[in-house]
Amino acid sequence: RYAAEHGLILVAPDTSPRGADVPDAEGYDLGQGAGFYLDAEALPWARHYRMHDYVVNELLALIEANFPAGAARSICGHSMGGHGALVAALKHPGRYRSVSAFAPIVAPSRVPWGEKAFAAYLGPDRDAWKAWDATELVRTAREKLPILIDQGQATNSSTASSGPGCWRRPRWP
Repeated sequence: RYAAEHGLILVAPDTSPRGADVPDAEGYDLGQGAGFYLDAEALPWARHYRMHDYVVNELLALIEANFPAGAARSICGHSMGGHGALVAALKHPGRYRSVSAFAPIVAPSRVPWGEKAFAAYLGPDRDAWKAWDATELVRTAREKLPILIDQGQATNSSTASSGPGCWRRPRWP
């Protein structure tokens, strides 16, 4: 009701593609449990795991076609969704007015479970992972975008993978 009264549109996409023909993995940290909001390049994930493209292109087009959406938009997410929001905003300058990440994964290429996901979805080339790691993307950002990272104090993620320390000295243009 609040959103409707204030002209807000809230959209919460799923973490991964779904369906019987969609590849999956054991555990919560890969496959239909965790798509990492990237566009997979490695098999068997590459065909369906295009969550970044889905969120920033396909879903956005659906929203604009079906709701009174304007160009004033922001993106946010929690945990893996916070990572996806940061990556989406950093990869698409000018598309979002701001980005907010709540207890985000911000450096997945620096921790074992992030390395596991990136290796599975993107292949073994760690240089290719940089295109999907928010801490790498912020170093080359072309736009000074308002970013809120709220890590909180009760998180169970290590500061090496999720802490705001990864963001202490961004090099804004």
